[in-house]
Amino acid sequence: EYLDNYYYTLPVVYRKYPELNALRDQPMIRVGAQFLHEFARRAHHLGLTVMHGFNLCNFVGARMELVAQLRAKIPQTGLREVRPDWFNEHGEPDFSKPYFYEFMAAEAEDFFDAFPQVDGLFCWNCECSVFTPSKLKHQTVSKAEIARRSIRAVYDVCHRRGKMMTHDIHTGGADKELSRAIIAAAAECPELMVGADATYSDWQMPLP
Repeated sequence: EYLDNYYYTLPVVYRKYPELNALRDQPMIRVGAQFLHEFARRAHHLGLTVMHGFNLCNFVGARMELVAQLRAKIPQTGLREVRPDWFNEHGEPDFSKPYFYEFMAAEAEDFFDAFPQVDGLFCWNCECSVFTPSKLKHQTVSKAEIARRSIRAVYDVCHRRGKMMTHDIHTGGADKELSRAIIAAAAECPELMVGADATYSDWQMPLP
């Protein structure tokens, strides 16, 4: 296998937003779901905790070549054409509105309904999130507000279901403003665990 997809597709079929399923790679979702069921079974047999990655501010449509994904400022997922009310006139999700936060919560609900054996979510809001605030230039609310509302939307689902949630402070382009916002937002969620995967120089190997 080789890396051909920069963004990670959550292996679920949407129930609250069924019209979005046609935009996504269903064969890959089916394979991913089969793998996750088997992985969780084996991991729990060994007494391991199973956490699954979850990218906030994200929607993955059809697969794109890796080079095209990395060059695109905002990848064309097809979401805007189906849900134009979620977007502003600049083609970005309008995070002043409730739509995308409601979608993230529904996505987490669908995931735990499909995989109740998974113990929690390991969350990110970095370059692997298609609509991470680090990439957005036309918002009427701050990165801190987007981070706070995004984290709370998913945290409330996890907390209600008795699931764990962690959130990494790594951000696309080492966005310190967003990292600080994630830390501040996490302070409002008493059972949320905050982690850091590496230093800000992790992608700059020549630097000390």
